[in-house]
Order: sequence, then C-alpha cells, then structure tokens
Amino acid sequence: MKKTFIPLLFLFVVLLTQKQGYATNTEFSSVVTADFTANATTVCSGSTVTFTDNSTGSIDSWNWDFGPNASPSTSNNQEPITVTFFGPGPNTISLSVSGSTGNDTKTVTEMITVVGNPTIANAGTDQTICEKSTTLEANQVAMGETGKWSLISGSASFSSMNNPNA
Repeated sequence: MKKTFIPLLFLFVVLLTQKQGYATNTEFSSVVTADFTANATTVCSGSTVTFTDNSTGSIDSWNWDFGPNASPSTSNNQEPITVTFFGPGPNTISLSVSGSTGNDTKTVTEMITVVGNPTIANAGTDQTICEKSTTLEANQVAMGETGKWSLISGSASFSSMNNPNA
C-alpha cells in the first residue's frame, strides 16, 4: 500500500493558499535610516567642514540643518555638503531623510566646535595657524626674567631652550 497522504496534503495547502489570494512573491522594502559623517569636528572660525550622507534605504528627500552660525545654514542636497562655520562655540547638526518606506532624523548635539582664531603671538618663527599665515616674532628674554621655549608639535631644533632662534 502506497502512502500518498503527504503529497496530497501539500497540494491542497498550495491550492488553498493561491485561492485565498496570498502573495507568493513578496518585495521587502528597506527601512530608511539617517546617518552622516563630517571630515572635522573642531575648526577655526571661517573654516569649512564637508558632510557626507551615509543614510540607507530608499530615500528621495534630504533636509540638513547646520545651525545659525553656518553658511549655508540648511541644505536639501544629498552630498557632499561643504559648510563654513563662523563664531566660536558648539554647533548641533541634523539630517532628516524621507522616502517611500518612511523617514528618519539623526541629530548630533555639539558635533562641530568652532574655536576663535588665535591672536598673533610674540613667540617664534612664522607658523600657519588655522589655515592662515601668522607671523610670530621672537624677543630676547629681558635681564632678570626667565623663559623657556618648547615645541608643542612637529619637528624643530633649538640652539638653546632659552634662545628662540630655531
């Protein structure tokens, strides 16, 4: 005696499923997720930062908000967005994205810190500070005063730590 119960039950379920109108091929939509990065997080006033959209999903709309101390302060472009920041302080950046499968917003509080441009110092040889050339002039230490020169970064040599001539 042959057992044909299992194949017939399977055929019945398949026919019932098709008759009930259940889909046999389902398309899965991707979830919209806002995400972005910046090429710098601390800049001098007047410097630029480039933002890159890393959002995922089926997106057809981008709304950036860079804050009131930025130019441009908003944008509807996807990427890359180059923004100039002015005035010292922290800046909150926000990106809202939307598409046929939903919307999402990412906000990073105090993401970009703008520092004031340094004043000209009376400290040494020419240096580049915040993408601007700044002249630093060395003075001899006055009689009875002490001072010491030190290198914070980079490479140089001093003939004497008490002599500013590098």
